[in-house]
Amino acid sequence: MASNYVTAICLVLFLTSSCYIESDNMTKTIKSKMQAYRVELPCEAEGCDGMMVFTSGGVLTSFPAQYPHRCSECGRQIYVSGMTYPTIEWSP
Repeated sequence: MASNYVTAICLVLFLTSSCYIESDNMTKTIKSKMQAYRVELPCEAEGCDGMMVFTSGGVLTSFPAQYPHRCSECGRQIYVSGMTYPTIEWSP
């Protein structure tokens, strides 16, 4: 039961940019600050300053899968292999 409680706390606090680990007797804690980074894919069309944004539907079932993205400025559509943008990456 305590293990599920500790796992739930870690999950909730991980999502709020911290990791918090407790022992069963609640005497030890470890906290780590995490930094979130927004990762965007710029449009490669000449003269366009837009960003590629994932659009739903039409995923190509290749390996790895390719996801449709459309430019926020010019409307150009491309398929991106294995990733959807924008995305969030975490680092300590």
